[in-house]
Amino acid sequence: MSSYSKGMRQKVLLAAALLHNPDLILLDEPFSGLDVGSSLILRSLIEELARRGKVVLLSSHELETVERLCSHVVILHRGSVVADDSIARLRTMMELPTLEGIFAQLAVEQDSNAIAKEIADFDPGVRTTVSRLQFRLLFRVFLLRVIDLETYPRKAIRQDCLASSPRFLQV
Repeated sequence: MSSYSKGMRQKVLLAAALLHNPDLILLDEPFSGLDVGSSLILRSLIEELARRGKVVLLSSHELETVERLCSHVVILHRGSVVADDSIARLRTMMELPTLEGIFAQLAVEQDSNAIAKEIADFDPGVRTTVSRLQFRLLFRVFLLRVIDLETYPRKAIRQDCLASSPRFLQV
């Protein structure tokens, strides 16, 4: 199985999970690594299993898929439940049209649009230590979410970047 692609390994794991026809099906990121065709089949399979009375517990970061498949969601933020209700009721209560909007309101602390703009504005042609440090900072915030720009002092950010990667000093 080690020579299989991620998608093929995912299919084998899904088949193994469903082989004994369980009444409760736990799926953690089941669409990860699947191609579009396999994802469509899996989505239809989950819907069919639910119609047949199976309980499907789905954990996913793909909110559009969750919105299409699930009738009830639990949203976690920093290990705590911040929402536990039907998607329809959450839309009504939050006055937001999408699960992504609801999630952003309840569980996203940074300004996603501002961070995206900073990344897009980054100019790799400018060969200065500051721009390289700025890019490293943006990379860490975007991918690792380890720095809160509002509370982490800029001087400490710069020192952290210099300490963790001296090669950024080279011009």
